Amino acid sequence: MLLLIALPVRYSIDRITPFESRDRTPKWSPYVKSLKDRLGARSNVVVFNVAHNIEAMFYSGLTIYDVIPDETMIRSLTRNGYRVVINDDGEPGNRFTLTDQVEVLRLIPAGER
Repeated sequence: MLLLIALPVRYSIDRITPFESRDRTPKWSPYVKSLKDRLGARSNVVVFNVAHNIEAMFYSGLTIYDVIPDETMIRSLTRNGYRVVINDDGEPGNRFTLTDQVEVLRLIPAGER
């Protein structure tokens, strides 16, 4: 009778692994900190070209996409009062259009690349 109770409890503890050390700082964490430090938590900012955009949106409160916008999207956003920020990730193929209407920032923390 004791084994019928002890074995499921032991198995549950093994599955949960409460004594295992876990990395609580993911590799994209400095990215989000850089976003929050540079842009704050403004509702009228739209950020483009950010890796891990879903996590960054969740932890920063900003609207973030992982693509580079086209001219139509930039014009539409600026016409509606949004500040458009594009992350310059250093990739050689990235072209940023309408540079007078967008802000191009290097949002990756210094030691990242």
